[in-house]
Amino acid sequence: MYRRILLAFDGSPDGRDALVHAQNVAAACGSTVHLVAVVDSPKQMLALEEGASSLANKAVETRALLEEAVRQLTGTGCAAAGKLNYGRPAEQIMLAAVEIGADLIIVGRRYQGALARYLNGQADESMLPQPPCSVLIVAKSERAQAA
Repeated sequence: MYRRILLAFDGSPDGRDALVHAQNVAAACGSTVHLVAVVDSPKQMLALEEGASSLANKAVETRALLEEAVRQLTGTGCAAAGKLNYGRPAEQIMLAAVEIGADLIIVGRRYQGALARYLNGQADESMLPQPPCSVLIVAKSERAQAA
């Protein structure tokens, strides 16, 4: 059913719930999980020396989270690959989905950026292209809701 899953991963607790869900779907369908982590890089931030340094630090942290998530998936027998992108998260998620020919995009519930607003009908449709496939927004786990 789903051969290529794109998981938008940020390392947050909700992102980790989405990771577990992607792992379960991939195991059931024999899918490959392509993780994308996006470092938001506003142009004004790049112009400032402190901003460029902060962006570099964020990229190092994000890459480490991404590599950890890929190891977690491959450790359970799932085929997985990770990619770090820079730019507007919603835009980069859509581009990554098109690039890999995704059958399903999975995101955690917490993400309330442009993609979530768009998917919930709260953003101007001209801002982003239509998702190229189905989108699954993973709700908080029961464990997280009880806390």
